[in-house]
Amino acid sequence: MMKTEYVKKNREDRQKAVAYMLYMLAGSYFNRCKCQSGTMEKYLLLYYLEMPRGRQLKDEERILRVIEKVIGSKEGLYEDLHSEVTIRKIKDCYLLWFRTWVDDIYIAVKPDGRFRIRLQSQS
Repeated sequence: MMKTEYVKKNREDRQKAVAYMLYMLAGSYFNRCKCQSGTMEKYLLLYYLEMPRGRQLKDEERILRVIEKVIGSKEGLYEDLHSEVTIRKIKDCYLLWFRTWVDDIYIAVKPDGRFRIRLQSQS
């Protein structure tokens, strides 16, 4: 029972750290990016900071490759925009919603740290 709880806790910690990395890295595409909940932002940041540095770098590289595939072609468009981000935990997933007047970016982070990014145009 103890091992199961430890594995579950590590998976949840990884999910929170990945959610923060996605917030930080996707948010860097915008001129300004603000999380609606400063409390949630700081909560996820703590899990990111607890991650071993080597793991952080490896995950950040993986996340950037995926972000570039999905929104990289619009990078120049976003650099002058401001985005407001909502982060919520619904059931067992963290959902990040980046809102701009051009596009909305939706990111779902599963408990094991896998994620899906969806871009939805406003027009």
